[in-house]
Amino acid sequence: NSTQVCHYKVDNAEDYFKNLDQILNNIKENKPELLIYHMGLDVLETDRMGGIKGMNEQKLIEREKLISQYIKELNIPLAIFLGGAYINWSNGTEFASIQREEVVSLQHTLLNILK
Repeated sequence: NSTQVCHYKVDNAEDYFKNLDQILNNIKENKPELLIYHMGLDVLETDRMGGIKGMNEQKLIEREKLISQYIKELNIPLAIFLGGAYINWSNGTEFASIQREEVVSLQHTLLNILK
């Protein structure tokens, strides 16, 4: 099936989850044989390049739980790519290193939800 799922620009976490639900339902209807998932962290409100108002670590955990539920229902293979979470280096390397460690820890938490 050549149908593709679109992405949407959103203003806040509430809009994000409304669109996410619609996208996940669209994926489910198309019955793919493989799901390629870009687990982007650039949606974090603190991301210097992206950022969605109200999108925090708890919201990302909620997102992965929803996606995990859909994947289990679809019973299909999953390929995950990590991305985003651009760190602000303007506050010095020590602060940036702490931010980087927090991002890596969050990625591990989110990946464990998808197992």
